[in-house]
Amino acid sequence: MPVGSIPFGPLLKGMEPNIQQMLEQSAKPLGCSAQRIILRPEEIWRHCYWVSSGAVRLYYLDRDGKEHNKAFFVDGEFFWPVTQSLQTKPCGFFIETLCESALVSWEVSGFKAAFTDTQWQRFSLPWVEGLLNAKMEREQDWLQLNAGQRYEKLLATKPDWIHCIPDMHLASYLGITPESLSRIKRQLNK
Repeated sequence: MPVGSIPFGPLLKGMEPNIQQMLEQSAKPLGCSAQRIILRPEEIWRHCYWVSSGAVRLYYLDRDGKEHNKAFFVDGEFFWPVTQSLQTKPCGFFIETLCESALVSWEVSGFKAAFTDTQWQRFSLPWVEGLLNAKMEREQDWLQLNAGQRYEKLLATKPDWIHCIPDMHLASYLGITPESLSRIKRQLNK
C-alpha cells in the first residue's frame, strides 16, 4: 500500500503541514505476518512505529524463559523508544506482532528531524506524560486491585484490546494465568 493512502489519522492531526509532509515522505510501510519479531532484547530500538492495523506487544522473558507482557499497541496507536537509553543500549525486551499487521515506521532520528525543538516538545510531551500516567496507574492497580477488578478495569478502559489480543496475553498482562482469566470471565458473564 502506498504511504499516501495510509490514513495517518490522529498521529498527524494538528501538525503543521511541513511536518506532515516530511513524515509522509519518510514513512516506510511495513507489512507483518502474525508473530513477527520486530525487535529482540539484544538490539537497540531505532524506529518509531504507527499501527495502521493489527496489534503489537512488548514483552520480557524472565530468567526461566516465561513471557511477561509489558504493553500492547493496536490500530491507530503510535510508539517509539521514548528514553535516550532505549535509543542507545539494547532494549532488553521483544516487540512482536500478535496478528497480521500493517505498521508504518520511521527511524527515530529522521522522525525527530521533521520537528523544531519546540514542535518536538509539543508533540512528544503529551505522549511521554500519557506513558508515565499509564505506568503509574498500572502499578497502583497491581497493588490495590485484585485480578477480577484489574480485568473489569481493562474492559472499561481498553475494550479494543479485548477483541484483538488473545486471552493468554491479556492474562499475562494482568498477572494471572489464562485459567484464572477464564474463571473471571465466567463469573462476570453470570
